[in-house]
Amino acid sequence: MVKLKQKILEKYSRVLAERPTVVLILITLLTVSLALGATSIETVNQSNEDFLPDTIDSVKAFDIIGAEFGRGGGGSTYTVVFETSPNHANSTEIRDVRNPELLRYIETVSNDISKFNDVVTVSTPTDLVENPSTTRESSRQLESSGQSSGFISDDYSFAIIRITSADISADEEEKLASRVKMAVERNDKPASIEVGYTGTPFINQAFQSESQSTQGQTSLISLIGVFVLVVLLLKSVTNGLTSLSALIFGIVSGFGFYGWMGMNLSPATSGAISMGMNRHRLRHTDSFKIQRGKRRL
Repeated sequence: MVKLKQKILEKYSRVLAERPTVVLILITLLTVSLALGATSIETVNQSNEDFLPDTIDSVKAFDIIGAEFGRGGGGSTYTVVFETSPNHANSTEIRDVRNPELLRYIETVSNDISKFNDVVTVSTPTDLVENPSTTRESSRQLESSGQSSGFISDDYSFAIIRITSADISADEEEKLASRVKMAVERNDKPASIEVGYTGTPFINQAFQSESQSTQGQTSLISLIGVFVLVVLLLKSVTNGLTSLSALIFGIVSGFGFYGWMGMNLSPATSGAISMGMNRHRLRHTDSFKIQRGKRRL
């Protein structure tokens, strides 16, 4: 077995020594083909259940019970906020969310959202009123219900829709959050009304969007920092570039292979990749130091 490994390594070394250009071209083409898979990678959320192995009996039982009867605690809550924001003083713009025009808009949006498969309940202030024609009439109906404080602020400047979903995965929660936004935006809202979103799914969506927007800058700054550090340690720009070339080819190939396998990035996998990059850099730096020391001897 040892002799076989030696023969393979000798043959591989001979090919590298005799045809370095051909080998470099083949490796470059292979890296490019692998790198195309990186375009399909997405950043996904991660729950505590992701850290638990499925081989444990209690975890298996939990998954079976959850699939059969639903997980405890229910799904997530999505909140849509409608706030008055008049642009001109003494105008006819809506300044009171009890305005019938705004209530009709809220009812239209809530009806669209209630048709989604994963939505369990949709609670709105329009549940407390019935076809009001004036703000005074809707105000009277809301006061008689005694429950308006749960949907309308004390100064009547904003109202909310509260949506509860079934117990679904993090990816499905994010998709539902996007569908809720589409339902709100595809209906023409009254002038001077601002719409906002809150709740865990919307917060996670915003956090992911912000983190992805700066990911490219962070990667570039990190690469520059690693390059400067390697050059200072090796005291040579050429050796620094040579060391980083192996790291860059490895990262690109690894991400591409990750994408072709249909896998996505989570906080755990991102941390593991970062630690692997750092270990790879240290190993190559030490190797160059040893080779440089041997040459001096």
